[in-house]
Amino acid sequence: MNVTLLMHEISTTDNRSHASPPWSRTLFQGGILLLVWLLFSGKFDAFHIGTGVAAVLFVMWLDRRLGSACLDDARVPLKLRPLRLAAYLGWLMWQMILSSIEVARVIFSPERANPALITFRSPQPHVVAKVVLGNSITLTPGTLTLDIEGDRYLVHSLSEASTNSLVEGTMQRKVARLFSEDPAEPVREATIFRSRFTL
Repeated sequence: MNVTLLMHEISTTDNRSHASPPWSRTLFQGGILLLVWLLFSGKFDAFHIGTGVAAVLFVMWLDRRLGSACLDDARVPLKLRPLRLAAYLGWLMWQMILSSIEVARVIFSPERANPALITFRSPQPHVVAKVVLGNSITLTPGTLTLDIEGDRYLVHSLSEASTNSLVEGTMQRKVARLFSEDPAEPVREATIFRSRFTL
């Protein structure tokens, strides 16, 4: 089951900006965002509603700016597989739990800490896949995406376990399979830089 999301088409011969989205869609998006804001805040006084409206307007403006950015693969159809996405989100939540336990172990046993900087290449099928991978790494306790340039990632890792998981490429492979049936090799040219320290 595939859902094809077509990215904004950017004309190379016309310098005009993208046409504005229909007002009905804009109001619908804004209403959904404001509803989510209010549900999470749990407060409906003038201050929180006003803050929510300001936040929604800022997010929609930012989305508009990002949507009109000229990306290298902006013309490439984005094929997202919903069933795999649901399975991936469940797997990611489980990894977050396991990683939280590992970070807790490092806190109570500092000798388990083995920080490292890791660089690796991970050819992802679309720019959205790159963003999903970078955010997934950061959401997992013990790892932090520091930089993404092309298909090269720079990540900080807290422990040996988190370093090994990145080098093995399980997450990279799962993200690529959200958007492609035949993804490339998940991890290439992995390099680990370690920094020993004592407490």
